[in-house]
Amino acid sequence: VNIKQHRRDVNLTLPFGQESRRQDDIFYHVHIPKVAGISFSQDALDLLTAKGLRLISREGCFAHPGLPDPQPRDRLVMIRNPAAHVLSQFNFCRYGIGVREYIREVTPPSDAPLPKLFQDWVHAWTTLKSRGWSCNCTPSADRVHAFGYWENFMRKYRMDSWSKPPWALPEDKKLNESSWPELDGGGTVFHHVKVPFRSYVPIDMQSQRMACKYAMEFTNEINMSVAFQNLDQAFHIGVVEAYQSSLCILYAKINDKLPAFCDCRDQSKWQTFVGTQVNTADDMEATDTMKIESIGDVPQELRKLVDGLTYRDQQLYDRAWARLVREARWVEARHGVKVLCDEAQPARYPLRKDS
Repeated sequence: VNIKQHRRDVNLTLPFGQESRRQDDIFYHVHIPKVAGISFSQDALDLLTAKGLRLISREGCFAHPGLPDPQPRDRLVMIRNPAAHVLSQFNFCRYGIGVREYIREVTPPSDAPLPKLFQDWVHAWTTLKSRGWSCNCTPSADRVHAFGYWENFMRKYRMDSWSKPPWALPEDKKLNESSWPELDGGGTVFHHVKVPFRSYVPIDMQSQRMACKYAMEFTNEINMSVAFQNLDQAFHIGVVEAYQSSLCILYAKINDKLPAFCDCRDQSKWQTFVGTQVNTADDMEATDTMKIESIGDVPQELRKLVDGLTYRDQQLYDRAWARLVREARWVEARHGVKVLCDEAQPARYPLRKDS
C-alpha cells in the first residue's frame, strides 16, 4: 500500500500526503447521527488534546460544521452498517427518553405521528421515497410551540451542551438561539421539525451527510462522486463495527506509539480497552415487546425495504471498509502491531450472538 508518511512539528504521522499543520490545528468530527458519534468524539477529543490538537464534533454536513465555524482543516468520520443504522435511528426516536416526548410535542395533531413499529416506519419511508420525496427541511429559529415543555427543555439543555467541548472550542462564546438552524451542524434530531414523523430520514443518511451543503436539505439524488471523494480525502475514516480498530488507526496517525489495547492478537491486552459509551440501549426505554433490538432479527421481506432505502450507503460502507483494511495494514507495517485481526467485511444482517 503506497501511503505517504509525513512527520511534522507535532509528530503527526499523516497518510495520503497531507500538508504540514500547526499545533493548534482544528479537526472536525462529522458526526453522522446514530453512528457512535458522541462516544467517538469523546475518545478522539482525549487523544487529540493530549497532542495539543483541537476538535469540534457536529451533526452537520461534511462540507460545513455549522455555527460557530472555526474553519477546521481536516475531517474525522465514522461510518456504520447501513441496515443497523436505520434500526438505530428508529429506536432512538421511538424509545429515547426525552427524544420521543420532544417528537410527540412538535408533531402537529393534523400530521401523522411517528409509527409505533419499525416495519411501519420503514414502509412509510419506502412509500415516500417511491414518490420522489424531497425537502428543504431547514427549520427556523422560532420554536414550534412557544410554551412547549420538551421543546423548551431540549433547546436549553442542548445549547448548554453544544457550547462546550467536543461540540465547541473552549474559547467559543455563548450560543445564541437565533442561530438554532445551524447550531451543532443543524442536523440533530431536534432539527427535524419539518420532516415527516419529525424523525430521522433513513434514506441514505450517511451518503447525504457526506455530500450535502445543508444538513436538512434532502434531494431526490445524492452526488455519490462528492460523497466518495470526501470519504477518500478525510483525514480519518472509522467503522463502527470495528470501533476499537478504528480508534487505534487514529492513534497511529497521531502518535508514534500505540496503546497496548491496540494489539488484537493479544486478547488479554485487547480487552483492556475502555471506550466511551453514550446513548446505548441502557439509556432507552425497552419495555415494548414489539421493539426490535438487533438488525439480525428483521424478517427477510423487511430487509429488502431497508436495503432499498440504503443502497447508496452500502456503497459508501464498502468503500469505508476497504480503506479501513488498507490503513490497518499500514499500521501493522509501520508499528508491527495488528489492529484488525479479521479483515472480512461484517455481514449486513449478522446473526445474534445468542442464536
